[in-house]
Amino acid sequence: MAGNRNTQSQPQPGSQQSQNDKNKDSTNPECKTCNNVDCYVTNTRGLSQKFGAKWIQCDFCDDWFHGTCQSLTNSDVATLDKMDEKNVKWFCNTCLPVIEASLQGRGRVNNNGEDSLALHSTHSRKLNKIEDIMQQINAKIGSTNTALEERMTKLEKSYADAAKSNTENLKKGMEISDSARNLLKKTLKDRIVRAVQDAQVSLKAGRSASYEIEVNSVTIFSKLATGQFPDDTKVLEEIIEVSKGAKKPEVVTETDRGCTIL
Repeated sequence: MAGNRNTQSQPQPGSQQSQNDKNKDSTNPECKTCNNVDCYVTNTRGLSQKFGAKWIQCDFCDDWFHGTCQSLTNSDVATLDKMDEKNVKWFCNTCLPVIEASLQGRGRVNNNGEDSLALHSTHSRKLNKIEDIMQQINAKIGSTNTALEERMTKLEKSYADAAKSNTENLKKGMEISDSARNLLKKTLKDRIVRAVQDAQVSLKAGRSASYEIEVNSVTIFSKLATGQFPDDTKVLEEIIEVSKGAKKPEVVTETDRGCTIL
């Protein structure tokens, strides 16, 4: 056990320590690495500067160390403190090689009556815990990837549906425009036919009016058939002009200006 590493700036009086530490003042313990109460680091100017390093206790020898002296940042020490609640052990740089040698069958380590078999059991539990944590992380990653894939599928489907809907709307709009254009052409054609028929049955109008209606009607039909009008509005304007100047013509047959008038 390393104790409460987050709140403990140094070992508390009466805490468990190694045999070498028992002869020293427990209120001012020294780091087993640097042999100092306070931890000092060298700044960028090459000067020794006090550093507020957190303390950490080895779970094998029970000695205390500055985290910095064991190549640990304060953040690392805080993380190890949280992992301690999950039975994750930490060993100092001195004990770790001995423990590894024992686990590989190259030696035997005793600590407070515990042999290497007990240590191996502790280390196995630590490894199992790490494996459990890795499995949880992998499961979380897997569920996250699945959620992302489902979201991407929904987005792709939404985009495809929107594109299809826009295409259908555009097609419908074009069909409606074509229908409206055809209806306008038919309406104008019917109006021209009726105007010509009215002119032919009327016997009170003059020849010139009959000629204008006949000639202009033929011209308009010709333009409609060949698509010479730039738009339907132009057709309507020309029809209106013809209608304004038209009179009820007599039905006659003669040649005028090179045209046959009925």
